[in-house]
Amino acid sequence: MPVLRKKAEHKQRKYKKRANGMGTIYRKPENRRQPWEVQKGSVYVGAYATRQEAERALEQIRDLQMSEIFNTTFEQIYQC
Repeated sequence: MPVLRKKAEHKQRKYKKRANGMGTIYRKPENRRQPWEVQKGSVYVGAYATRQEAERALEQIRDLQMSEIFNTTFEQIYQC
């Protein structure tokens, strides 16, 4: 009698958890060129093509204090 085997199921990869205050990496929905978004302390840092690039960006800004100064727009700069 033949042995029935289950097909190997694709398991989603678990990523290491970062410490508090280190920042967040989000995957934006839909098809985009740069779907990985990085935020630190609710301040938008940037969008990246791969998760590894996003993690490297978080490592580079690890020791910086983020504030709303980083989220200024051209209109706000022009008005000053």
